[in-house]
Amino acid sequence: MIARSNRHHQWLAFMLSAAMALGLAIERAHADSRTAYCVLSRHDHTIALEKGPCQFSQRQGHVRVRLNWWSFRFEAGSAGKSYQRIASDQGLKFIRDGEYTLMVYWQEPASQN
Repeated sequence: MIARSNRHHQWLAFMLSAAMALGLAIERAHADSRTAYCVLSRHDHTIALEKGPCQFSQRQGHVRVRLNWWSFRFEAGSAGKSYQRIASDQGLKFIRDGEYTLMVYWQEPASQN
């Protein structure tokens, strides 16, 4: 009985590991993630710009950006309501009126070097 129980637990552990791996693979397949260059401008002229490499990811229209210690989330359904999203060949601009503008460039602009 013990040998059978061990095989059963091993089989369950294998199946759980396989299911988790498949779930991660599916999630990665649907997410667009890349390193970008960001410029954060607060809508307060006394606060300096923050800029540098950042992590951009997008999944089903939802965007997450990580710049230094900041983490920004832009839900697809909130575009035009709580923030504005403007796309260009250079990247994306996210504006939260009265708070900040976040520019996400696909490549570091020459003027930022």
